[in-house]
Amino acid sequence: LKDKEESDAQEDGGGEAHHPTSIASLCPKKANSEINLICAWSTTGATSDEKVVGQHHLRQLAVRPRRKSKGCPLMVTARHKSEVSHNFAAAGPLHTEIEVTVSNRLVETEVDFEVYFGLDRQPSFEFIGAESFKWTLGGEDELVVPLTVEISRSGVYNLQSLRLTVKREEVEIPYYFPWQWIIKVSDNSRA
Repeated sequence: LKDKEESDAQEDGGGEAHHPTSIASLCPKKANSEINLICAWSTTGATSDEKVVGQHHLRQLAVRPRRKSKGCPLMVTARHKSEVSHNFAAAGPLHTEIEVTVSNRLVETEVDFEVYFGLDRQPSFEFIGAESFKWTLGGEDELVVPLTVEISRSGVYNLQSLRLTVKREEVEIPYYFPWQWIIKVSDNSRA
């Protein structure tokens, strides 16, 4: 896969041709692109000699929707440490960074949305930064939101407590995400 700048330069006539199996060739920006996936799977059965196989067919998945999407038009990702060791006795609460990126999957359409951090939050951590905000993202644009998380004791935490509300034609549609942004915090004050 090529990065966005290389892809844009090649589509504007510069650079070399795309590899035939690249995203740029299979799902060009100028086209409404959908894919059909066949997911083949297998597992052992009741006995070790028995094998169970199956397939799932996923049809008409939008790769580069232009104006509308059946699901959430925004994609959300996070970058954070997965494990941290901290001396709570000497340093007090842990402060660690998390970077949340919201990307517009639609190619040609702006999306108005509101982000709220803090759903199902555990009592032993708090976000420091914007708890909620409203924004408009243009087609294929993205927004990076840096936050700090204050964690008061060791444990395993799911930092994903995000809700997006997308405004479509005067109707507000909430989206909740099942992903987990797990961080394991250990207390090294006992070491």
